[in-house]
Amino acid sequence: MKKLAIFLIGVCAALLPGNASAQTGALPIGSIVAYGGDLTDKQVVSDLMKDGWLPCNGGALYSADPATKKPTQYALLFSKIKQTFGSGYEEGQTGKPGPAAQKGDFNLPDCRGRFLRGVDMDAGGDHDPRDLGTRSSMRQGGNSGMRVGSIESDSFAHHTHPAGSGGNPSNQEFVQWTFQAPGPQYGPAGHTVSAFQFGGIAAALSATTGDSPAADSENRPVNLAVHWIIRYK
Repeated sequence: MKKLAIFLIGVCAALLPGNASAQTGALPIGSIVAYGGDLTDKQVVSDLMKDGWLPCNGGALYSADPATKKPTQYALLFSKIKQTFGSGYEEGQTGKPGPAAQKGDFNLPDCRGRFLRGVDMDAGGDHDPRDLGTRSSMRQGGNSGMRVGSIESDSFAHHTHPAGSGGNPSNQEFVQWTFQAPGPQYGPAGHTVSAFQFGGIAAALSATTGDSPAADSENRPVNLAVHWIIRYK
């Protein structure tokens, strides 16, 4: 009975808020999760680290002390992710390309401003075979190609926008192609449009054509900003 009581006390203690093993025990080392705390607050970051988590900011870490060769507190994380996200170089604190400086023997993932995507692993969910050549390493020495840790720039799928005259050039709303056009074409409501002629083909672009109000510098879905953190102990 005494042994049972001690066991139950131990279980209850493990489930108390703030207990690192209770908060992270169900997740394997190297797990990346979304976090809604303020990582600009040093106390928040300190508390996270005590609970076994680090910000996914691409930081360089040592798995072993360079002088003593003894394992550091990050050795367990290194044993799981190794140099997947880089071999200890930091290419600028903002994540932009810049002078590389080696400050460790591996990197944390840099998830700032990025969407995460599952590795295809021949499942057929990634429909672009060129990914094998377009996915690059996140940091120097990291994985490239269709492997975990690689990154890919933004892109836009191949598509077409059909345009037809409808039997009346004045019905054109956006683009009108006319063989041997004698002069400027006309858009909706009689708006004149710019035209150029090349090899007997004239292309006319409507003055009302535009991408407002949805135009921006990137293609993106509706989103919510969060921080990404990784379990290291």
